[in-house]
Amino acid sequence: MAFSELFENSVTDALTLLTECLTVQATPAGDSTHSVVEVTGWQSADAVSALAMYLVALRASVIDQAGEICSELIDEPRNFVGDLLHSVNEIIEQSANSGESLADWKSKWRNPWIAEGIWHCCMRIAMERSELHAHGTVIAIDLPHISPKDHGLDVTALYVREDGELGLSVVETKAYRNDPNKAISDAVNMLKAIEAGEHDTRLRQMVTSFRSIIGEPHKQKLSSSLWKNERTLIPNPHYEANGANVQWPRRRRVFTDLSAPVVIMPHGVDGFDTFFDNVAIEMGRKTLEVATYV
Repeated sequence: MAFSELFENSVTDALTLLTECLTVQATPAGDSTHSVVEVTGWQSADAVSALAMYLVALRASVIDQAGEICSELIDEPRNFVGDLLHSVNEIIEQSANSGESLADWKSKWRNPWIAEGIWHCCMRIAMERSELHAHGTVIAIDLPHISPKDHGLDVTALYVREDGELGLSVVETKAYRNDPNKAISDAVNMLKAIEAGEHDTRLRQMVTSFRSIIGEPHKQKLSSSLWKNERTLIPNPHYEANGANVQWPRRRRVFTDLSAPVVIMPHGVDGFDTFFDNVAIEMGRKTLEVATYV
């Protein structure tokens, strides 16, 4: 079997496992300021292994905006593996000249990228499981940040409502071990900036890029400023669940200045540090496993 086929099969198997093992609990907005969609099941050993494989594929830049695996981009396996090792190590290994403590490096560099990658994966799975994204069916996802220090939008997804109209979901991810409420507050600052038009140029460019990967019926309804009329704002806090006393459905005044619907997608982790360490370790293992395909 060819290298590209082995790699594609590994990523496909990982997505299949995650699609089957994740569970969803949704709380409608009702008279609250927002709704809540909690996706759990990321922490089992099998899920961590599958998630790591997906994150390795993101680092390999072989997942397109339609969520498809473009294994045909792999032309020279040995060069590909060398580049992949370097790219994954940029995330999971601290640089000798980073100038930060290990704990600071993890909290400012490694964990934020992994958290964004987890919710990129979540939006990809929403293409198959609509209950992960209640406002419409996800049909495209923007490409992830190369570096966790890149400025801009964390995860964005194009979706189609039941009436056929298109909308854009903007996910703002924060990985704050002990302060999920601050994660919400900081996420809202970005969401307010979006509503104030501060990211219109970036969003317009992103929406335009979606034209090449969506079907003709959707293409006819894709305007370059569609998010101004139909959007969903998704704060996505990752935090230590043990000892956290957070009532996610309760009203939050911080959302009242936002005009678009808000959906909190919290990820409470039992053993925050250990979970992120395990994902990083497994990313390294999966990369070495891919190297054996050559």
